[in-house]
Amino acid sequence: MVRRVLPTLTILAIVPLIATISYGQSCTPDALRQTVAQLPDHQKRSDAQKTLIQCGELSAVPLAESLSSPDAGLRLYTVQTLGQMGWNAEAVVPNLLAVIQEDANTQIRHNAVIALDQIVRGGEADLKQLQGWQIQEIQPLIDLKQRLDEVRTALSDDETNWTTKAADR
Repeated sequence: MVRRVLPTLTILAIVPLIATISYGQSCTPDALRQTVAQLPDHQKRSDAQKTLIQCGELSAVPLAESLSSPDAGLRLYTVQTLGQMGWNAEAVVPNLLAVIQEDANTQIRHNAVIALDQIVRGGEADLKQLQGWQIQEIQPLIDLKQRLDEVRTALSDDETNWTTKAADR
């Protein structure tokens, strides 16, 4: 079990690093806070959301911090971005629940409910993908075992004698 899960966990741990390298963005806490601050700016919002989504769960804490901002626009776009992040935002579910219960703005509360739904759906999708990876990891092992069984059968049926034949079976 550990051997099957370890490659998957390794891949999941490397994905944010690859995203940072391949998209040329910085996913440091300071850079992410600066990116979060750009969410209310209509001209910068799309790029800011893309960056935050690409940085994945590293973005969750800076986004959660902005949920208590007095700026309703920042809170609204933060909630929307968290929803777009899917399961990568699962760490801030308690913060979103607080927004639903306490925020005075009904539009923000409504969007927080939508974000929670998106996070749950993202978790379900990730689970299905992980299950698919496990199946994909197992199938080559099944195929290898079948080939080894065929080779063993062939060795057993081989009438030629060699010094390690008994051990090779």
